[in-house]
Amino acid sequence: MTEGAEMAETAVERLHMDYNAERFDKIYDAATKEYKAATTREMNNRLFKTIRKRLGKVVDAKRTGWNVNATTNGTFVSLVYETEFEKGKGQESYQMKVYDGSAKMNGFNVNSPELMVELEE
Repeated sequence: MTEGAEMAETAVERLHMDYNAERFDKIYDAATKEYKAATTREMNNRLFKTIRKRLGKVVDAKRTGWNVNATTNGTFVSLVYETEFEKGKGQESYQMKVYDGSAKMNGFNVNSPELMVELEE
């Protein structure tokens, strides 16, 4: 694993701690300016509150994949986790941007059956 990927993984571990402590503003504040340009603080907080309500705290997260891409716009690290939450399992995908000696969240996605909207019969 490269240094950038290790920094990104450390940032995800901090993000999980903030998520478990419901510090959603802190997650937003630590994200890249690109993330903030695409996502309002309110939308970010609503997203993480919804995930927390439906899935609960992160119990365990195992990295199942990673990729590093160095471009003229910076170094980007993609990390994929199989994550166990209190109320179910999900796959988390993080896009992290590495600069100034740290990694910041540039994008996030989680897939879980527990997050699906109930479908009408």
